[in-house]
Amino acid sequence: MTTTSTTSLTSPSPEHLQYVLRLADTALILGQRNSEWCGHGPILEEDIALSNMSLDLIGQARLLYTHAAALEGQLTGRQRSEDDYAYFRAEREFANYTLAELPHYGPLAATAQAQKDYAVTIVRNFLYSTLMLHLWSALTGSADAQLAAIAAKSAKETQYHVHHAGEWLIRFGDGTDES
Repeated sequence: MTTTSTTSLTSPSPEHLQYVLRLADTALILGQRNSEWCGHGPILEEDIALSNMSLDLIGQARLLYTHAAALEGQLTGRQRSEDDYAYFRAEREFANYTLAELPHYGPLAATAQAQKDYAVTIVRNFLYSTLMLHLWSALTGSADAQLAAIAAKSAKETQYHVHHAGEWLIRFGDGTDES
């Protein structure tokens, strides 16, 4: 997983590093959470679609972690890799949005044995992707040239994620009287 990155910031701040890590952590956790549907999607096409979107998210996390390593190197001189961030931190060191780590079942599920609910996954993906599409679009103008480049790439991927989740929201909403 290790690659190199450069940044155009002349003096990155610890806050900027934490911001990049929060973006990376959220993408990684949601990518991992969505990959739980691999082999369990409601239809084969959805199994493949969610797997591909998970790969997009994990790819975004990789780019962001590599960038975070470069930022931290400038701040502290410490040499870290994306693997250090993704695999060698305690769970409490992750700064992801809580939404990304929630299970695939709704608030009425009483046990750990509860069935996964595809609609919960779709709503979460719609909310996250819509937020991130706006955020990535704004970050394309960042003074941090590397973050702006990551944002431009990520915005393209996220447009598909919003479209996919939006289409499923319509299907669920129009499906039955219960929905």
